[in-house]
Amino acid sequence: MDKRESVKVIEYIKQGIRTGALTCGAKLPTERQMAAELQLSRPSVREALRSLEHMGLLESRQGSGNYLTAGIGKSLAQSLELMLMMDANMYLDISQTRRAIEVYAFRLAVTRITSEQMKRLYDLLAKMDTGQIADAVSADRQFHDTIVEASGNHLMMQLIQALATACEASIELVLTRGSRQKREELFKLHNGIVDCLEKKELERGIRAIEKHYDLIDEIEQELSKKIN
Repeated sequence: MDKRESVKVIEYIKQGIRTGALTCGAKLPTERQMAAELQLSRPSVREALRSLEHMGLLESRQGSGNYLTAGIGKSLAQSLELMLMMDANMYLDISQTRRAIEVYAFRLAVTRITSEQMKRLYDLLAKMDTGQIADAVSADRQFHDTIVEASGNHLMMQLIQALATACEASIELVLTRGSRQKREELFKLHNGIVDCLEKKELERGIRAIEKHYDLIDEIEQELSKKIN
């Protein structure tokens, strides 16, 4: 497909958003309609739409049509995962980015977190304390997602989920292969983070998050040396 044809489809959608004719969740005109309006072939329109779907900007529903979405997380996670597979050193970059997002998310969450989200965090702490590694791995992922969710920033939520998905195998390795002592330290830090949210202690909470990521990075580096 000619790149100019793809650009025409994207510009058509952008114009619809600018004018308010299209919003997130809205159904797009049919391929036939767009092809007629843009004077393109239907296969060209279809290919352009599939490209947007792969980027997470469209959702194709069987028998219903194409809908605008803002779900960039899945495609971003796949890209990051490939980058990590090609360069193991990317793990540290991803970890640092997750840390930066979560620290700022915590700043927002301190004043925005709901009672329902607080209850969820306490429930997740209980799952981490069962002694079952599988439960702890799943609860850990949900724990950090909940903190970012509590910030109310939807973009940060998509980014943190993509970053966590990309290095999911590494995170699971850290939580399953790390020493019992290190896992207990991580659990105490998780407890501290929740306590700071409950008491709205911003600086102490940020220090707990920083220590959490310091410890995660330390365990990951130790395991990498053993594997290599």
